[in-house]
Amino acid sequence: MERRARILVWAVLLMSCLRAGAARAQLQALWSGERLRAGQPANLFARWEAQEPFHGVELEVPADWSVHQAWAVRTGRPPVVLRIDTLAQGRFYLQPAQPIREAVMLCITVTPAGSGLAFWQLTPLASADISSKHPVPRPASTQRRPLFVQSADTENPRNYVLEVQTGARPLPVTDSLLHRLDLQHPFTLALWLKSTTRNAVVLSTWSGDEQQSYPLELVLDAAGFLRAYRGRPGLHQALITPRPVADGSWHHIALTYDPLSGWSYLYLDGLAADSLFAPDILPINPPSMLTIGGRLGQRATSFAGYLDMLVLDRRAWSATWIRRIYRQPDPPVEGLRLDFETASFQAEHGLSRRRADLFFFEPLRQLRVLRADEEHVLLSWICTDRQTQAFVVERSTDGRTFTTIAQLPAACEGLPYRFRDPAPPSAPVLYYRIQQKFEDDILYPSAVLKLGLGPVQPSRALLLGNFPNPFQGRTTIQYELHQPMPVRLSIWDLSGHEVRVLIDALQPAGQYTLIFDAADLPSGTYFLRLETPEGVQTHKMILVR
Repeated sequence: MERRARILVWAVLLMSCLRAGAARAQLQALWSGERLRAGQPANLFARWEAQEPFHGVELEVPADWSVHQAWAVRTGRPPVVLRIDTLAQGRFYLQPAQPIREAVMLCITVTPAGSGLAFWQLTPLASADISSKHPVPRPASTQRRPLFVQSADTENPRNYVLEVQTGARPLPVTDSLLHRLDLQHPFTLALWLKSTTRNAVVLSTWSGDEQQSYPLELVLDAAGFLRAYRGRPGLHQALITPRPVADGSWHHIALTYDPLSGWSYLYLDGLAADSLFAPDILPINPPSMLTIGGRLGQRATSFAGYLDMLVLDRRAWSATWIRRIYRQPDPPVEGLRLDFETASFQAEHGLSRRRADLFFFEPLRQLRVLRADEEHVLLSWICTDRQTQAFVVERSTDGRTFTTIAQLPAACEGLPYRFRDPAPPSAPVLYYRIQQKFEDDILYPSAVLKLGLGPVQPSRALLLGNFPNPFQGRTTIQYELHQPMPVRLSIWDLSGHEVRVLIDALQPAGQYTLIFDAADLPSGTYFLRLETPEGVQTHKMILVR
């Protein structure tokens, strides 16, 4: 009976969430780069579903940001330029000249300022009369998204990247390995990409001739998504990323093809993004060259952005291999690799070669406060990058000027790392960040953690999450109890079904670690759910094969 009551309560909560989502269903998703750089342009994206006419949105960003342009992108039709009306510092109306009665992707170009944790949000504008020129915001439909802004001088002193500017000549690349791109041999193309350009060819083996077959072309489309094409006369096939890539932050792209299985895979930031089953029985003429920044024969590029670690490998990399090596500074390659590190490259091709903010390592995750009172603050974070040699813990009272309070040796095994600040100053708000320290004293900052106003009440139960995440078959789950209490720990799938009960018992205080084996579950997203008398805590887990 008790179990049925739990299921009924869960079903009611799920339906409430669905109804709440329906009330704001016009704004389906917001996207932005996880890490932007102060002073460099970036794009913010949102999807509007055509349940109602699109009258515009109210945009709110930090007061010191600049907003330059905004478009509503429609499928198969020209983008609509949105009028930008400034309401106050950091608040703007973005509106089309006429209401749009179809689904659109919103693209907003901004320049972040300052550094640290920032938020941006969109609120739909409504009008009882679609001819009204003065729509009003609907606060109940507001969606908000966080991001992290790096300081303008953040760069990796040990890494050069290629800068391509609009109007430059596309860069031709010739290599004996190109003869394998006949769709009869396996291959992998991989690269790092940072851009805000839309409607541009990143690289290509095609001239644009509809009668020509070609094995690959990477394009940033009008909505900022990356598309990987291949084609024959009259047939163009594409794989697409699930989110926009032209956001102004670094992304890793990998495209693999295996003729034995007939599958092509597109990977974004180490995770599978799209797949295509299209075995090619007939070979094609392999390309004579690959061009960066445009198509074969073009005189000027429409693409602008940064590229690094471009790889063409004679193997079809597996998903596991890509996740393992894509953040390595010198990945093992059987084929062509362009890392743009030598000065002769710049002299030979006349292109810009410069330092950039691309670091080849795993940044810290889940930086948070576990407990805080008048005497101490307990921080926790997870580090999985074994290149990290130490952690530099910094504290601030204004969020901008930080003071080092400790330096700790790093042990990045994926387990939660903890630090107790024994003497926090008396201030209404505190800010913390962790610098990862690497070889040659290179420092890379985490996102900024804000603590305030006033002390945080310690939780008697805390779900720390699982690691690794994403995981392939087994993962370690960890939670804490600060006093004895009944605990129910369970796994749920996206459809709201409970698939596994891990713990359902009265447990004493302590830290608990257990191994979850998902060998019998399909790949996908699951939710770890901790139920105690204090309430319910959830944590998203991703199972990949």
